[in-house]
Amino acid sequence: MTGVVAWLAQSTPAPATTTDYGSAVVRNLVVFLLAMACLYALGWYVARRLRGGAASRDPAGIEVVASTPLEPGKRVHLVRFRGREWLVASAPSQCSVIAEVTPEPATKPEPFIMPRGDAGVAPDAPPTRGTPT
Repeated sequence: MTGVVAWLAQSTPAPATTTDYGSAVVRNLVVFLLAMACLYALGWYVARRLRGGAASRDPAGIEVVASTPLEPGKRVHLVRFRGREWLVASAPSQCSVIAEVTPEPATKPEPFIMPRGDAGVAPDAPPTRGTPT
């Protein structure tokens, strides 16, 4: 070998024959911890999404029917307890009942239907705005 190839071959250090086990263990531990953190975050996200759509139940019979945020830290809840429902406001420092919600009436009112005119009858004269000048 002559020229540039020989010069490169001389300047390239020989590969190390010893293995650094400490850095390999640390690298594998970091990869393992990152994988566990990703799995934990994914499980937390899925559990939160599944729990968010369903009404939460308490063994004592209290049920949160619906809930909506108003401002950061302030929410309004519709709570059912022993067949009665209340509208409850909650904030970080307090919780208060706004009103008791009455159930819907047993019979709903019938919808209004516009009456149809006879096809053979001419429509009334249009309204006037006073006497023409």
